Amino acid sequence: VASLGGSSDSISALVIYSGEPLIFTKNELIEYWNKVNCPYQEPVCEVWVGMPLIADGEVIGVIALQNYSDPDCYSEEDIAILQTISKQIAFAIDRKRSQTRYQNLLKNIKDVVYTTDFQGKLNYVGDSLMEIAGYHPREGMSLWRWSDEQKSSSMMRHYIHPDDRMAVDSVLNEAVKSKAFFEVEY
Repeated sequence: VASLGGSSDSISALVIYSGEPLIFTKNELIEYWNKVNCPYQEPVCEVWVGMPLIADGEVIGVIALQNYSDPDCYSEEDIAILQTISKQIAFAIDRKRSQTRYQNLLKNIKDVVYTTDFQGKLNYVGDSLMEIAGYHPREGMSLWRWSDEQKSSSMMRHYIHPDDRMAVDSVLNEAVKSKAFFEVEY
């Protein structure tokens, strides 16, 4: 798999710039390399197939196949399979990039960000809680207790200003009851 950043005269660059799959025979490769004055080494493959990796309408790389013995080895069905594979690879790369951006955002945000299940057990809490509250709860720890008699012992409730507790409780109780996501600022 090739990515952006190679030579602009490369055959992978042609796929990147065109955004289309390209197929070259050995003679076409040699002709192209001579035309752009690009050195090449023997042996030259008999056939080269390049498929763009496209995520969100943008070419993010190339996946290529080459065969050194049979110029007719790749059928239309092979090209269709490669196209399907290229979509999955591009999706995986894009997902990893998004995950990395999301993780960087969570590491650098100055607010407390956390997720819980519907029973109030912690799935994730951002590192900012340590800076703000002085501790970092364990995964699976119960942050919210939903019965009225247990609310006073809730770990996170302790860090909510007393004037905001009723409003936060109301939002959380409604979210639990309706099994909906919520956002509350306090």
